[in-house]
Amino acid sequence: METVHHFKCGLSKILGVAEEWGSVTENVALKTKLPRRQYGTARIVLTPVQVQLLADALREPVRSFTLLLVLTGLRVGELLALRWGNVDLKVRLLRVVETVYDGHFDKPKTKRGMRTIPIGAETAEILAALRPATVDTRSLIFAKSDQTPLDRWNLLRKHLKPAAKKLGLSGVTWHLLRHSHATMLDGVGTPIGNYAGTVGALCTGDHARDLFARDTGRTTPRS
Repeated sequence: METVHHFKCGLSKILGVAEEWGSVTENVALKTKLPRRQYGTARIVLTPVQVQLLADALREPVRSFTLLLVLTGLRVGELLALRWGNVDLKVRLLRVVETVYDGHFDKPKTKRGMRTIPIGAETAEILAALRPATVDTRSLIFAKSDQTPLDRWNLLRKHLKPAAKKLGLSGVTWHLLRHSHATMLDGVGTPIGNYAGTVGALCTGDHARDLFARDTGRTTPRS
């Protein structure tokens, strides 16, 4: 409905200019009434317990990939394009500088998409476990044997959705995991203003980890 409203506004401006120039006799868009907004069902999000159950049902590297999406709030293309050269485990920061879709790399769509994100202890531990002994800074963290990025659709169809189905979880997608990150932050009272620095609209750090540990009954020591 919001898209339709934007389209109507744009069309109204065009017709308004056309009316001024005498190309049309009236701006019919001004007389157009949009239907009343229809509210859908509430958006489903996963609880920390459900996220942990889902992760435990997955094999590596999909398990780590799933947890990192929730803990960092990255978009799936951003995580698939993340290289070791853009991760600093000593100061716990990662830099988002590119994204990938169906094997094609590109920069994030907006300046806000190019960002540096602080990461929490659990995120750092997952990345440290994935980090090879000899690191090529240009190498992708999640890659096939030929160093091309993993396929998001194969990961979704062959791993994530089957595991979610066995657990009775419906509607699980990569976007849902990212949205669950925002919900966890809200659950621990992260100010909405802090969201803008991380996911192009969210924030991360120890907040999501703290709620994750609290609700799952698992503790992660701070370093």
